[in-house]
Amino acid sequence: MHDSTYGSLLKMKDGNGQYIIQPDFKSGEGDLLRGKRVNTSDFMDTLAAGKCAALFGDFSNFIIADRGGISLRRLNELYAETGEVGYLMWLRVDALLLETDAIKQLKTAAS
Repeated sequence: MHDSTYGSLLKMKDGNGQYIIQPDFKSGEGDLLRGKRVNTSDFMDTLAAGKCAALFGDFSNFIIADRGGISLRRLNELYAETGEVGYLMWLRVDALLLETDAIKQLKTAAS
C-alpha cells in the first residue's frame, strides 16, 4: 500500500475499538494488519476512486525471475567534458503469481 493509505489505516478501528494496524511487539520489526506484516511502496495507488489501494495475502506465491544476464556499458565520451563517467545497465526480469487466490486487492469504489 502507499504511505498515504497506510496513514489513513493507522487511524481506523475495528468493531471492538482496537486499531486495525497493531505494532509487532514480538519481533519489533514493523506493524501488523490482521497478523500480516505491512509494507508500503510509492508505486502503489493512493486512496482514490476506482484504484487499487492495497494488496493483502501470501506473497510467497509471487515469483520474480531473471530472464537473462546483466549488461553494463561504460559511457566515457558522453560525460568527458565534465570529468564524469556514465554507466548504462540492462536487466530483464519477469514475475508470475502462481496462485491467484493467494493475494487480494483492496479496490476503492468508482465514485
